[in-house]
Amino acid sequence: MTQSFQPVFSYGISHHIVPNCARFGSTDNTEQSQLVVATTTNKIIIHDSEIILNINEKIQALEVTKLFGTYDVIIVGTVSSILVYDAYKNISVFKRDVADGVNCIQVGNFSTYEKLIFCGGNCAIWGFDIEGKDVFWTVTGDNVLSLCLSDIDNDGISELIVGSESFDIRVFKGDLLLYEMTETDAVINLHDFGNGMFAYALLNGTLGMYKGNTRLWRIKSQNEVAALAQFPDAQTVVCAWINGKIEMRDSETGEVKVTESIGDDIAALFVNSENLVVISKDGNVHGFAGQVEEKIIESQQNLLHELNMKKYKILAELKNYERDEMEVEKTTEKETKFLLDFLIIMLIIYFQIDTKLESCLQVDSQAKPPCIELQLSASGDALIRAVILFAEGIFNGESYVIHPDEDLTSNMAIQLRPEKDLAVDLHIEAFLGDAHRYRILLLLYQVNTKGIFNK
Repeated sequence: MTQSFQPVFSYGISHHIVPNCARFGSTDNTEQSQLVVATTTNKIIIHDSEIILNINEKIQALEVTKLFGTYDVIIVGTVSSILVYDAYKNISVFKRDVADGVNCIQVGNFSTYEKLIFCGGNCAIWGFDIEGKDVFWTVTGDNVLSLCLSDIDNDGISELIVGSESFDIRVFKGDLLLYEMTETDAVINLHDFGNGMFAYALLNGTLGMYKGNTRLWRIKSQNEVAALAQFPDAQTVVCAWINGKIEMRDSETGEVKVTESIGDDIAALFVNSENLVVISKDGNVHGFAGQVEEKIIESQQNLLHELNMKKYKILAELKNYERDEMEVEKTTEKETKFLLDFLIIMLIIYFQIDTKLESCLQVDSQAKPPCIELQLSASGDALIRAVILFAEGIFNGESYVIHPDEDLTSNMAIQLRPEKDLAVDLHIEAFLGDAHRYRILLLLYQVNTKGIFNK
């Protein structure tokens, strides 16, 4: 049993789309779904309709949802305000000024409120009720880039999950901070998966899944994530990468199930009814159905397959016997020399087994700016040829390589300057030896920079 992407429709709307600003919704009393998009020319367009809403400010966020009645309203976030627009009645439900603008919008039940419109902005989150009253407000450490509502503690009440530019994921239960997790880059996407799970994506191409405050898995890509969705079932996360690639992954393990590509930069991805909708930045719309294929093979085909496998195994065994006889006769002097060289290298490695690497970490407050200095010293006059460091949040790309071209010694000092206070594991791989043979020594440090120095 396998899953697949099955194309069901495709069309274009001849407009450039603002990233993550496209949704399907029923904006009138016909209950017919229509595509609603925000364009880079600051217009709200309803596909197959004459309705075009001109916005006098730069559009940064869009949501389409039911607030009251049987049809959807359009919620627009700009650089300075939030607007709720009723396209059916052609009226503005309400408009509120939001200092420093709206980066993202999330609508849903929260705490004691039946429905709130959350707006993520610069170091703050606003929550408006359906009448536009300001009923929730809290501060965050940096720009809010993503929001989602998820019942993290499985008590039947959703918590608010906030992704910020300062690498933090914060979980609010009411106005209290329940959890805070630190990642390695800005948190640009969040998506609820139920059962206390939520997916996240970072600006550096990292994709992962949390259950509560425990990370289940994560992967790293060279490309940025454009959008996340749960499709076609609760066990599958769909990730749209900005370069046009779409992946289905197992929500528990992160294992790739299916890969597809639309050959175009992706602006938005979301689920509408039973279809997955992908929209490119150039306005090309693709609809996919998530199929589950069962491969049923008749009994006669099974029997034929088994007979062919037995035939293949018998022929393979005969070839192996013939090959073994030929290889015994064709052992060359070059192969023998290779085996001897390998044995010599192994002997040298065992002979150098007593070589040790001493290390320490200390704060150099005299350096400008101050830093943490990692000092390494090899015993027995062994030369340090190279050092590889691995740590989250300290280096760009999470790794750093030191490889001196000359003046090799048995001592090395490496300066570390984290961009923020953090507590991480520092993995050290040191290569000791001459130009042809190395011995690799592994070390692990727990680095905690909180309160060590002021940057």
